[in-house]
Amino acid sequence: MSRVFALAVLSLFFGMLIFGCAGQRGSGSLPPIPVPPATISLPAAPGAPAAASAANCADYSVESCPSSCVVCPPCAECSSISCNSAEFCRSIGFESGWYEGIRQNLAASTGASAGSLYALHAPQYATLGGKPTLFYEIYLANRSMDGAKKLEVLDGNRVLMALDEAELNSSVRVPSGGINDYAIYMWVPLAEGEKPPLISHKLYFEGGKALEGAKIGINYAAPIVISPPVYGDNWLAAEAPVNTNHHRKGLFAVTAIAPTPVVGQRYAIDWMLYGQNGKLYRTNGMANEDWWNYGEEIHAVADGVIMEAHDGIPSNEVGVEPKPVTLLYVAGNNVVQKIGNGSAYALYAHMIPGSLRVKIGDKVKKGDVLGLLGNTGNSGAPHLHFHLDTSMDVLFGEGVPYVMDYQYLGNTDWKAQMEDDAVWNVPSSAPVPMGSGMPVDGDIVSLARP
Repeated sequence: MSRVFALAVLSLFFGMLIFGCAGQRGSGSLPPIPVPPATISLPAAPGAPAAASAANCADYSVESCPSSCVVCPPCAECSSISCNSAEFCRSIGFESGWYEGIRQNLAASTGASAGSLYALHAPQYATLGGKPTLFYEIYLANRSMDGAKKLEVLDGNRVLMALDEAELNSSVRVPSGGINDYAIYMWVPLAEGEKPPLISHKLYFEGGKALEGAKIGINYAAPIVISPPVYGDNWLAAEAPVNTNHHRKGLFAVTAIAPTPVVGQRYAIDWMLYGQNGKLYRTNGMANEDWWNYGEEIHAVADGVIMEAHDGIPSNEVGVEPKPVTLLYVAGNNVVQKIGNGSAYALYAHMIPGSLRVKIGDKVKKGDVLGLLGNTGNSGAPHLHFHLDTSMDVLFGEGVPYVMDYQYLGNTDWKAQMEDDAVWNVPSSAPVPMGSGMPVDGDIVSLARP
């Protein structure tokens, strides 16, 4: 794979569920997806279409995304994505003023005062890469982050973690679209056995000024236990939990389902496979069939019910930007499964067309084959995007952690390897059983059949 082609693949590879527009402090931003609020009557926005249909809504792809970051969902065709009427489609325009009602509703729901720090969701204690971690967001209301120098995470008067100015800048999302407050992405490692009942935060500005707030309890509920969605050795957990990747920063404002922003992909993983040659592809990676993971079986991670089964989207060419990029097509051929007691929904995305083995309403058992790993939807090369969240509308729920048994083989800078067409060398040391947990970005693991 040439360096130029590898860079093209990397730029598209993990675009799953992302609409990129300016606004991220230090990197690309993620606009909210407009959804009709349940508690606000929205006026028609300036420039809105006079009529709406599945056909013309599909025309509003990411290519026509204006600076205000409004993206039209696929309306009449969608079944679970929350866009259910032509009236709502007519209310969507290309002016940021449409978001003002959403912003006011959000401010009222959070109760955040000017110049204050607040949190919307209790951080959930999770085991990531074998280490206990808190993975969440806090917000700064109605004040600029200009001059911010340091952020401390506090357990009473004890400092659990501090972000310096550079780390803070790389962790901030600036206001855009319907989210008018700064968001700060938090990754707080804890010592083994350390379980503070609640935490607070202190943000320091130049000149000695400081804000304290975002005092919130920790969610210590046991995470959902699953089996792996793929089986075998040398699986790469690409774009797995870390504080800097596109899954982590997929922050959306979805007031019709939740009155606050959510990160449905917080614990998402894009599964790829290293072959016997130490690469992700057999020769040059320019065809889907050349990738080691292409066509691998995708398995149900738990007993449950199929809530969505979307097929018929054609395969993409490797490294070629897919079209159209709309909510209907972004996950490609995919399955959404309600698992356990219905508290979580699993998304299995980007399958080969015609490979789905299930339909809506099917009851499946852990390990059942759902389809085959492919390259469809908003994807630049074969991979399985998998995550759990709290909503059947899998962009619009809150991402939740899970645990599964796996063996750790090593960690690698897979992006650099792709750019340089380098080889991953299997470590000589024995695999490390990790028990119940989640791998982090770059981990290479063995996943046993349950």
